[in-house]
Amino acid sequence: MSSHRSSEVEIRGPHLERERSRHTVYIVGAGRLGSAVARGLAAAGWEVRTWSRSPERRVEIAGVEHRSGELPDRLPGELVLLTVSDRVVAPISVLLAETGRIAGGQVVAHCAGALDLAPLEPLRQIGAQVGSLHPLVAASGGRVELRGRSAAVDGDPEAVRLLKRVARDLDLRTIAVPAKERPRYHAAAALAANGLVSLTDLAVGLLEGAEIPREAALDALVPLLESSLQGLAERRLPGALTGPVARGDAAVVQDHLRALAGTAALDAYRALSVHALELARAQGTADPAGLERIAELLGP
Repeated sequence: MSSHRSSEVEIRGPHLERERSRHTVYIVGAGRLGSAVARGLAAAGWEVRTWSRSPERRVEIAGVEHRSGELPDRLPGELVLLTVSDRVVAPISVLLAETGRIAGGQVVAHCAGALDLAPLEPLRQIGAQVGSLHPLVAASGGRVELRGRSAAVDGDPEAVRLLKRVARDLDLRTIAVPAKERPRYHAAAALAANGLVSLTDLAVGLLEGAEIPREAALDALVPLLESSLQGLAERRLPGALTGPVARGDAAVVQDHLRALAGTAALDAYRALSVHALELARAQGTADPAGLERIAELLGP
């Protein structure tokens, strides 16, 4: 009988160990980003609970327990992830700290790219480890895909350790961003993502001026943008630069400037072309005389 019991313990032990080591997370905010994180962590074996104020924000996700309405009295889980809008992070942190919904030792992290850890200070004061995890992804609509993206991670040592585990389980590459550089980091992200959308709108407007319907113009430009992004992924910088500046073709640049005179796109074209000159010089393949002529055309 004793031998049988010993064997049973050996069989059950690893299973019980897996159960004890299962990570737990409570996600506050079940919007597009929160749902994407919940979906990915549930698939990776985490025990996931989500909350949203409005029942309409609920997204059915296999293996995820969801709650809406009033915030629960306690938020269970070794990690509490705040996937709420930037302006809500500070007040909800105060609420969680003052109402005892967070216990000392829990990790609490926000997903706001523009914020450092200061809004989470009330939670740190009650003994929580605080941090941030900001996936570099445009959550503009539809289902958010996180796999293969990057995420900025910062925080207290225990928070960073757990957030890096989150990133690994979501197949995110982590980058370290010092708190003092957070505005510069977020400006770079906004320039790349939001700037691309704004630039595309300017280009669409130019094609509308060439008597191409707006939707047809966008349909034509999106594949062009995709091919440029593919070039960046494959040839990196400065190798991905193409076009008249990369060739040192001053005559074409001069034609562009004439065509854009009086349009909202002119200043953007000048500013981006000035920077393209630096990339073209770094490539080292364009005619130097052509690049100098382009610099004269673009002005100081």
